[in-house]
Amino acid sequence: MENEARIRREIQQALDPVVRPAPWLADSIRESLGGLSTRRGWELVNSQSLGWSAARAAVAVLLILAVAAIFLVGSRALTRPHEVPAQPTVDPAVQHYRAVVDENFPVLEHQVVASLPAACGQVRAPACREQVLKTKEAAQKFQADLSGVSVPPQLQSIDADLRTGLADVVAGLDAMLLDLDHNNYDAFAKDGDALFSVKLYEVYPAAVAVDCWPKAAVEPLNSEGIFKLVCGEAPSPTSTQRYQPVAYADWGLLRMSINSTDQICADHSSLCRARTLETKRLSQQFLNDIGPLIVPPQLAPFDGELRQGLHDLIAALDDRVAAIDSGDTNRWDAANVSVDQVKFNVIAKAIEEMACWPKGVQIGDDSSSSAWPCTS
Repeated sequence: MENEARIRREIQQALDPVVRPAPWLADSIRESLGGLSTRRGWELVNSQSLGWSAARAAVAVLLILAVAAIFLVGSRALTRPHEVPAQPTVDPAVQHYRAVVDENFPVLEHQVVASLPAACGQVRAPACREQVLKTKEAAQKFQADLSGVSVPPQLQSIDADLRTGLADVVAGLDAMLLDLDHNNYDAFAKDGDALFSVKLYEVYPAAVAVDCWPKAAVEPLNSEGIFKLVCGEAPSPTSTQRYQPVAYADWGLLRMSINSTDQICADHSSLCRARTLETKRLSQQFLNDIGPLIVPPQLAPFDGELRQGLHDLIAALDDRVAAIDSGDTNRWDAANVSVDQVKFNVIAKAIEEMACWPKGVQIGDDSSSSAWPCTS
């Protein structure tokens, strides 16, 4: 405090002889600047022409700047002991997790899509079995690497889906190895198709979701039947303007789950039962997500169809589980028909009608993501 008081006294003493009281200070500065602006070059300005008062003023100004710098540096040293990035960076935990997924998924993708079909063109060849084992090793390495990294809280749901998909991949590859051991090549082809579907509809969406976060991985509408995912906007259930993005995002996830479950449910296996329950969970989540939203008036009729379709789908999925548990083949067949009809004739139609409004829709291909294209 004594040093601060001494510095202030010195500043005041230095300024007293040269600083005129306001309001004439501004005028004097303008006059001085006006006079200097007519000079040509620093060589015409020297200590004699400026006089002793200007020199003392310059010293006073430098002293003020020095004190100001001391206070500025001191205050920053107290409040910012370390450098703070100007822009927030990506959460390191998310970045690390994403790096693990980005390293492993392309390897597994190539094994399932390219290497395995190429090696198993002749199923009886030893190279086919070797390639199945290599593909299984890639899936298990993916699982092991995920186990070795902490899961960010915001990615826990996606991580659960990814791990489920990888477990289904490993189970599918084990089934293919068993088929080879029993020389059951028809079953091998069937299990190979199921493996591709699990990769496409379970592992792929989760991997894309990791890269898209915090945005959602959604299937674009009217994609000409080619299944792909893109990064869409994260749904916000608080705005009436967000009704359609929420519906589209949830429908993309539900549709993928229905398609993958249909591939897996070629028989009454325990895996089929588990996947059917997961599809039911997504159906209920769909209802929960759109429940609190204010429906735009022009979409109200389609919203009614959508909600009824989701209730009907849940009932059909319950019938499928009951048929598996009881071994009732008639109920099994009826449940599967109901699932397909609700998916195509009710839910997909309602979603496309929302996307096409104010135009109508026309019937399309059930296998296409745009099963109900807009009328021209």
